[in-house]
Amino acid sequence: MPGNKHRLYLLAASALLVIVASTLDQMLPLKASAQTLTFPPKPTDPRAPIGSLPYTITSPGSYYFLGNLDGTSGASGITVDADDVTIDMNGFRMQGVVGSLDGITTTTTPRNITIVNGAIGGWGQSGVDLVAAHTISLDRLKSTGNAVSGFRLGSEATLTKCTAEQNGNIGFFFIDDANSVLASDCIAVSNTGDGFHSVSTGSVPEPAKAGSFTRCIAKGNTGDGYELAGYELDGCAASENTLFGFVLIASEAQGCTARSNQQGFHASVGTQIRESSTKNNLVGIAARIDDSTLIDSSLYETRGNGATVIMGSGSTVRGCHVVQRNSGNSATIAVASGATNCLVAGNEIRGNGLSHAVYLNPTVSACTVIQNRIEFTIRNDAGLSNHVAPTESATTSVNPWANLQF
Repeated sequence: MPGNKHRLYLLAASALLVIVASTLDQMLPLKASAQTLTFPPKPTDPRAPIGSLPYTITSPGSYYFLGNLDGTSGASGITVDADDVTIDMNGFRMQGVVGSLDGITTTTTPRNITIVNGAIGGWGQSGVDLVAAHTISLDRLKSTGNAVSGFRLGSEATLTKCTAEQNGNIGFFFIDDANSVLASDCIAVSNTGDGFHSVSTGSVPEPAKAGSFTRCIAKGNTGDGYELAGYELDGCAASENTLFGFVLIASEAQGCTARSNQQGFHASVGTQIRESSTKNNLVGIAARIDDSTLIDSSLYETRGNGATVIMGSGSTVRGCHVVQRNSGNSATIAVASGATNCLVAGNEIRGNGLSHAVYLNPTVSACTVIQNRIEFTIRNDAGLSNHVAPTESATTSVNPWANLQF
């Protein structure tokens, strides 16, 4: 009987194993038969690569650099002959060679061209020449050491954080003042020509209708820092340029500085300069203004021997702090020969003791000098044709409002 009992235990255990196995088969997924796992295909880059130069773009689209690229003699690097093109340089450099032409150019009149993030240098002509293009956007580009200009751009151009350095002519050249150019945080340094230069293809535009420059810097250029017509400038700086810091026609400048140039500002055709400053310009001339206005600004000149401000017809200097501490004998503010309808009002004017705070040339007429605080004297050699308080050497002045002398 013990044997039978043992056999019964074995039968019971076997039945239990069958039940457990059946339950597990129901709980666990069926063993996969030979299957191949599939993954979604890797998306391809929809942009077209640029791997060598020269390269011509004839179709709209997006293009990108694969690495640094070298130019060839007798050719431009990239020619953009299509609308709606974006080029991402991916931080790489386009290097020109002896006899090369432009770095990036066009032979047509394309629209909507965007170029970003790269360096262009050493080309036999200009780094970027898109004068014939329209609606251009440039971002984080550096154009250096080219034989002509860093950038030559057509109408409706937008530039952000671009640099033109050590080019053989103008740093940034803009054509057609009648169309908008917007430049911010751009730098023109050590170019053999103006830093920023615009050319009008038609009549002089209305003030500040062509575009704007914001927080831009022009330094050490062998020309003017800025030579612009019809622009608005805000927070821009010019220093150590061979000629003027700013030459402005029908423009507006606010919060700008001109230091250690040959001369500071040259303003004409209704230009307004407000809340700006000059210091230590080489010939001592902070501003030459013709038919323009200088308001609420600080001008401090200690070098050279020129007048700090020279005024032409229809000009106004108002609410300014004007100081001359150079070694010359020119007046601090001089109204130029033949000038008419000038106003010098509400300023603080300090001289160097060698000449007058304000001087009106004998041929000046219909000018008014009022409500100023002055150091030293005012001289009105044209007499009764002007309205000047009697704090000067001439005896023929009139006194509509007194100037205060300290």
